[in-house]
Formats: sequence, C-alpha cells, structure tokens
Amino acid sequence: MIEMLSSNLASGIFGAILGSLIANWLTIKNEKIKLTMDFHKEWNNHEMNAQRRVGYHCIKLYPDTKYSELTNSDEKGSLSVFTVLRFYERLWHCFNTNRLDKQLTATLFYQDFYWWYFISFSTSLKASKDDWPAYNHIVNLKIKFQEYTSEADFQIYQKKFNEKYNSYVSNKP
Repeated sequence: MIEMLSSNLASGIFGAILGSLIANWLTIKNEKIKLTMDFHKEWNNHEMNAQRRVGYHCIKLYPDTKYSELTNSDEKGSLSVFTVLRFYERLWHCFNTNRLDKQLTATLFYQDFYWWYFISFSTSLKASKDDWPAYNHIVNLKIKFQEYTSEADFQIYQKKFNEKYNSYVSNKP
C-alpha cells in the first residue's frame, strides 16, 4: 500500500513537473512568435512605411555618403535612414537574446534587410563603423539571417542589390 502511494505520488509529481515544463515551453514559443509579429507589424505600419520611403530616397540620392556625414546632405532623409537603422538594431538585440522566433524573423525580414544592407549599411554605415557601434550589430544580423536564408537566395539578393547600389552611385546628381 505504501509502495503504491509513493508510486502514485512520484507519478503525480513527475506529471506536474512535465506539464509545467511543457506549458512554460509553449508560453515562451508563443511570446517569441508574438514579438516577431509585433516587429513585422511595426515594419509595415503607416509611419514606418513613410520613414522607409524617405530613407530610400535619401539613400538613392546619397548612396556613398558616410552616415556620420549624411545629416549634412539631407537632414530629414537621414533621420528616416537612422529610424530604419535603429529598427534593425532592436531586431538584432532581440534576435541575439533569443526573444524572437528566428526562422520566422528571417523569413519575414531578410529580403528588405538585404536591400538596406547591400545598398547602404555595408557601404555608408561601414565607412562610419569606427564611430558607429551599430555597424557590428547590423553585420551580426546579416550573419544570422544568412543562417536562415538559402545560399541561392542570398547570392541573388547580394548580386542584385550590389548592382543597384552601383547604379545609384553612377547616376548621382
């Protein structure tokens, strides 16, 4: 009888612990998906779309201007570029601390990120890297996104956006 009680008690404790661990794992997984979707919602909201558009035009006009000098060329445009940069920095910090669903994050953001990376971050931000710790965050985000992007897709975007950058530089006003 005592053996049966202790066996039932052990089973009950084991079941409670296992159930608690599964519930905790599911809660964490859902929180990661929710935060990932919150970032996606922010990236696509009206205000961020406006910032991205202004930033795009700024980068197109001043493709090879260092970020540390961009404000002198286009103050409003540079603020929009910096808004996008800070968004990606926050995304990196959450990605790096395992607060996001990594595959979903990469899937949702890699195409737009690669545009910004190859058109601007790897050129103009890199030129300012000694003054801007953001450069290392952006490079780390690119490295992580590459882990979740097929090599073929990465090569396509790298070639396409490097060509686009070169056309912006050669067509500068």
